[in-house]
Amino acid sequence: LQSRAMHRTLSRPADRCDPAEEEEDEPLVGWKEWAIPGLFVLFVLLSACVLLLLNGPSFGVAVVVFCHMLLMVAIVSVKLADPGRVKEKHMSTRPNARGQMEKVPPKRSFNGFLRYDHYCKWLGPIALKNHRSFIIILCSIVLMLVVTIIMEVVYSGCVQWGRTQDFIAVRQGAATLLVVECLRLFALGAVGDLLITHFYLISTNQLGKEYGKGIFDDDETDEYDPDKNPWDQGCWENWRAFLLNSRNGTGEW
Repeated sequence: LQSRAMHRTLSRPADRCDPAEEEEDEPLVGWKEWAIPGLFVLFVLLSACVLLLLNGPSFGVAVVVFCHMLLMVAIVSVKLADPGRVKEKHMSTRPNARGQMEKVPPKRSFNGFLRYDHYCKWLGPIALKNHRSFIIILCSIVLMLVVTIIMEVVYSGCVQWGRTQDFIAVRQGAATLLVVECLRLFALGAVGDLLITHFYLISTNQLGKEYGKGIFDDDETDEYDPDKNPWDQGCWENWRAFLLNSRNGTGEW
C-alpha cells in the first residue's frame, strides 16, 4: 500500500475519473489474446490428470483436482464472458457547459467498461461481469498451492523416510522436495499478495483503477479515506454487494 502511494502521481475527484484523461491499457490482439489463457488451461487440465494418476484417489488429491477444475472453469468464464462493456442503454444525459444535452457513461466506468477494475495481460479486462470469476481464479490458485505444499511435505516426506533407511537417498529426496516447495512458496507469495490486495479493495469497495490513482486517498497523508468514498458502506455490506448484487445493471454500487 505504501509503495503504491509513493509512486502515485495523479489525484482524482471522488466521483469518477475523467474519461477524456484515462490511460488506455494496451490489449493483446489476435492469437496472443488466447495463447496464454489456452496454454494455461491445458496445463491445468494435464497437471490435474497427472496428479490423479501418480498419487491415486485421496482427500488431498481430490481437493487439489477440484481446485484445478474450478480454476479451469473460471479462466474460461473470464475469457468468454463479456467483461461489461458500456452500451447505449447504460448512458445517461446531462447538460454541458453550453447548455446542450450530452451522453455520459456511468460513474464507475473506465476505458469503456462498467465497474472497470484493471486490465490483466493474461485474461484481458476485468470489469463488472467477470470480476467475481477473477477472484475465484486467485482463490483457486492459493488453495491449490497450500494443499499441495502441505500434502507433499507431510506425505512425501513420510513415504520417503519409510521406504529406505539410506540417509543419502533420503537427503537427496528431501533436497529435491525443498527446491520444488520453495518454487511453490514463491508462487504462493506472489498470488497470495495479489489476493490480499483484492480482498482489501472489495472490503473498502474500491476498484483497481480507483485504487491505483488514489481517488479516495487523503490529500495530506496519502492514505485511504473512507469519507471520500461514497461507495464504501462498510466491510460486510461491501462484501455482500460484491457477492450478491446483480451484474446486469451499470455497476454503480
